[in-house]
Amino acid sequence: MDTAFKVLELLCHADGAVSGEEIGTRLGLSRSAVCKHIGKLRGVGFSIESTTNVGHRLRFDRDLYNAYTLALALKAEGMEMPVSFLETVDSTNLEAKRAGYEQAEGLVA
Repeated sequence: MDTAFKVLELLCHADGAVSGEEIGTRLGLSRSAVCKHIGKLRGVGFSIESTTNVGHRLRFDRDLYNAYTLALALKAEGMEMPVSFLETVDSTNLEAKRAGYEQAEGLVA
């Protein structure tokens, strides 16, 4: 599983802000690696507030759909699987075959 996804999952389940040190300790990362993954999440559209001496807090945008949000939703329903999220695709079925997904093994959106 992508480390940025693990950071997102931790922020998603937090009650408020989580310090970079705590995230790093829980995931075995340095604070600079945590910042790198927070930047990656921001780059795909997540709004994450970072406050000095407080931590990082995920702001929810109900209209944000990407591979991370789909994977979190699936995991919450007990269906962990790889997710391919593409802006455009000729055929989702063909893309699933190209990705090597077997039946009910992955999601192409």
